[in-house]
Amino acid sequence: MDGLALVVPSEIGLTDGEGRVDISVTPAVAGVLTAWETDQQLKAIHEAAHCVASTVLPGVNPRTAEIASRFGGHTTLDTGDDDRPVFVRASVHMNKIVVLLAGAAAERLILGEPTTGNSNDVMMATTMAVDRFAEGMDPDAPAGGLSLDAFRTAPESLREVQAASVLRTLTEARDRADALVAEHRDQIIGLARILHRERRLANGELDDALRSVGLDPKRGPAGS
Repeated sequence: MDGLALVVPSEIGLTDGEGRVDISVTPAVAGVLTAWETDQQLKAIHEAAHCVASTVLPGVNPRTAEIASRFGGHTTLDTGDDDRPVFVRASVHMNKIVVLLAGAAAERLILGEPTTGNSNDVMMATTMAVDRFAEGMDPDAPAGGLSLDAFRTAPESLREVQAASVLRTLTEARDRADALVAEHRDQIIGLARILHRERRLANGELDDALRSVGLDPKRGPAGS
C-alpha cells in the first residue's frame, strides 16, 4: 500500500500496565490481525481522500475523519451553523458530489481497485445528482430543470432525460475525483498515515494534519 503496509509478526507486544509483554499468537490469529490492519489502512486512504478533496475544493470543508468503527470509516463535512446560506450554489453542490466519489477514486488509483465500502457514497452521490437535475443545476438539462415528482405518473421519456442527466453528472464528478486524487496523491497518503495512527482527527487536529501534508485548511459555511 505504498508505504502504509505493516506486517504483523507472529509475536506482538502488549502493555500490561507495568511494562511491555511479548506474547505469541497462532498463524490464524496473526492472519486475522493482518486482515484487520489491511482494513484499517484501506479505510485511512479512503477517508483521507474525502478530506483532501473537501479541503481543496471551494465551499466544502472537512470537520472530522475517523476509522475507529469496525463497520467503516467516516468523514464529516463542516456545513457551518444556523447562519449558513439556505441555498447552495450549483458549483458547490457539484463539489460535494466530487468529494463523495473521491474515496472510491483513491481506492482505484492508489490501492488498485475499489471495494464494497463505496456503496453509501455512491448512493448519496446519485441522490445529489437527481437533485441537481430537479433543481435546475444541470446546465445541459432541458427546460431549465424538471422535477418528476410534479407528475402523478412521469412519462418514460422524461425519466430517460433524468437518467441521462444523472449519468452525466456522476461521470463528470468521477472524472474530476480521479484527477484530484492523481494530483494530490502524496497528500492523501500522508494524511492517511496520520489518520491510521490517530484513528480520529477532528477540527484543530485535522487542520494540523492537513497543514503537515502541505494543504491549507479553510473554515467557513460550506454552502457559501
